[in-house]
Amino acid sequence: YEKRWASSFSSRIFSRCLCLSAASIILNLICVFTLESSHVVPYWVNFTLNSAYFILVMLFSATMAYYLLYLVMEHVYDRKDIRRINIAIGALFAAYVLIVAINPWTGILFTIDAAGDYQRGPGVNIGYAIMGLQLMMVLLCAWKNRSSVSRPMMHVIRILPPAVVLLTAY
Repeated sequence: YEKRWASSFSSRIFSRCLCLSAASIILNLICVFTLESSHVVPYWVNFTLNSAYFILVMLFSATMAYYLLYLVMEHVYDRKDIRRINIAIGALFAAYVLIVAINPWTGILFTIDAAGDYQRGPGVNIGYAIMGLQLMMVLLCAWKNRSSVSRPMMHVIRILPPAVVLLTAY
């Protein structure tokens, strides 16, 4: 740990990614516990916690995409792409928040019945699609600017897609 490292912009974004990742794991555990205790935990608490989990995971994904984009574009002088992709990442996150907001009426992501049973909705994979779009935008930006992207970052860009696919499939 160095003060210089901790004060850099990229390390602050990375720290946020770590915190969001830890928070989503903790919230996921809480959701599992409250769903298992649905006879004691009110329905609205379960629904709210699960909705918050969906938003938190997408916030982590958006932050990670922003972090990767920052690393890819670190040595690129033309900033048009970074602005466009940041707007797209923000728009995708906002759209997902809207989907989570209408979920109580549509059940598109999940439902919780009176007995406390959790059921995935027909649109539960929308989040994966948005994460995939975010990753594709970062990859396309890296490919377009590959002459200015550092060699270690290009190595990450080559390894990342198969790793994400394998982890998602798992």
